[in-house]
Amino acid sequence: MRAKINLESKMHELKSLIASYKKGVIVAFSAGVDSTVLSVITHQVLAEKMLAITVDSDLTPSYEIETAKQLAKKFGFPHYLLHLELLEYPKITENTPRRCYYCKKLIYEKLQDIAQSKGYETVLDGSNIDDINDFRPGRKALAELEVISPFEITGFSKNEIREVARRLGLPVWNKPSSACLASRIPFGINLSKVALTRIGESEEFLKMLGIKQVRVRDHYPLARIESNTENWRLILENRKKITTKLEELGYSFVCLDLDGYKTGSFNP
Repeated sequence: MRAKINLESKMHELKSLIASYKKGVIVAFSAGVDSTVLSVITHQVLAEKMLAITVDSDLTPSYEIETAKQLAKKFGFPHYLLHLELLEYPKITENTPRRCYYCKKLIYEKLQDIAQSKGYETVLDGSNIDDINDFRPGRKALAELEVISPFEITGFSKNEIREVARRLGLPVWNKPSSACLASRIPFGINLSKVALTRIGESEEFLKMLGIKQVRVRDHYPLARIESNTENWRLILENRKKITTKLEELGYSFVCLDLDGYKTGSFNP
């Protein structure tokens, strides 16, 4: 009961915070659970005085773009796709441990430019309190640009956001965490459209087989599949299909990581 009251109190605080931006806001919308909940609630509070923007780039899986469009249509909030050629920026393609900082800085500068030109008051993102201690160089960029993170300000954890999503009937409430395709490539290895495409298509194929939580770590010409242990039987049952498909996409070797799925396994 106390947890329920606490969550309802946080929801009231969250909506009050969002309502304070009377000129409207832009929401960075990736179609993950955090940004979907934020977009839906912001639309409930501000109606047409909000705009959800999804960045469409080579670093974004194509299936996430489709999911973003479907969610916006289903829940009726204003949505715009922002096409960015992120591979044109050397500080991003060099893929140093600061790549995420440079990428976030560029993206949120663009969002702020749109906000300013269209008269919106600020830019919101879906970071929560669980992100604080994670390796996220992009957080520094958000702080420098004074991007607002309502979930973090009001003390929401990831699990609480999932519970809100469940109560709202959002299909993403139990969606596995995602990350940009660049996170599949070891730091120090330059990013390329070819590499990002083969990673994205490999993961999309695996998801089509029913493997929901999966990463294809690119050690070209080797693909290292990370997935939760409960998916291993399904992977092994389909190993011939998987190796055939990934070899078609350019890999010479395909292996299953016996350590299982690990968030940010390339993080320093």
